[in-house]
Amino acid sequence: MDELRRFMARHRLTQEDIAQAIDKTPQFVSQMILGTSNPSLSTTKALLAFVQSREPGMTFEALFGTADKVA
Repeated sequence: MDELRRFMARHRLTQEDIAQAIDKTPQFVSQMILGTSNPSLSTTKALLAFVQSREPGMTFEALFGTADKVA
């Protein structure tokens, strides 16, 4: 999830900030970024909505890559 890392850097957000926004733990966000845990569809939607609230032009494909990576 390289784009999520870049988004976090652009907006000076921490894993804790993302976790709070999507109602998950910072550890889950870390695992998601590292690719050791795939987010559910509801988590994916929550994350995309949060990102789009700050960057309205962000698309699912740009943030997550291909749809086959989402559980």
